[in-house]
Amino acid sequence: MLRRSPLKAKRDTPRRNEGRVTHERMRRKPSDKGAAERKHMDRVAAMPCCGCGARDVHVHHVISDGYKRLTRDHRLILPLCAMCHTDGQSAVHKIGTRLWNAKFGFEQHVLADQLWRESNG
Repeated sequence: MLRRSPLKAKRDTPRRNEGRVTHERMRRKPSDKGAAERKHMDRVAAMPCCGCGARDVHVHHVISDGYKRLTRDHRLILPLCAMCHTDGQSAVHKIGTRLWNAKFGFEQHVLADQLWRESNG
C-alpha cells in the first residue's frame, strides 16, 4: 500500500518574482521631442547628398565616429544618395565610417550634430 505525503506548507517568504510588477512595453513620454526629430528628419531628407551633391537622398543614421560607437538616435542623421550610402564603390556601408570620412574630408558625426543644432537652435 502506498502512503501519500502530507501537503507542503506555504512558504513564509515570497518567491523571488512574486510581488514584482511585470514589465510592460515602455511607451515614449508625450513631448515635442518626437515632433522635433520628425521635423529635423524631413529637413535633412530635402537636402542634397553631403557626399556628392545628388538630389535623391536616403537618410543615413550616424552611429559611429569611426573609432567608437555613438548613441543611436534620430538627431545624428545625414543626407546621402544611394551611391554614397549603400550601393557605390565608396559607400559608407561598404568601406566604413573611418575611410569614408577620410575620403570626403569631414567627420560625419560633427556635420550631423551641426545640422541638428541648425534645425533646433
